[in-house]
Amino acid sequence: MGVGSRSLAATRGVGPPPSSTPWCRWPVDNLVAVPGGVLIRDDNDAVIGALGVSGHLPDDDEACAIHAITDCDLRADPGRG
Repeated sequence: MGVGSRSLAATRGVGPPPSSTPWCRWPVDNLVAVPGGVLIRDDNDAVIGALGVSGHLPDDDEACAIHAITDCDLRADPGRG
C-alpha cells in the first residue's frame, strides 16, 4: 500500500473502534489500521520493507517498530495521521 499504518488509518478513516464496539465487529472492508506498521526506506526514499508490531497499545507498538528499524541503521517511516 506504500504507507505506514498510521497514514493508512488517517486516509481511509479506519482506526480503532469506538470504546463501546468490540474489535471483532469493527473492520471496514476487512481492514483495521492502527499504528504499529512502519515502512523501511532506503537513502533514495524507496520502500525496501516494512515491520509490523502488535501486542501493546498502538502508539507503543509503533515506537517499538521504529526503534528496531533505526537500531539496524535503517530509516523508519511510520507515516503521519
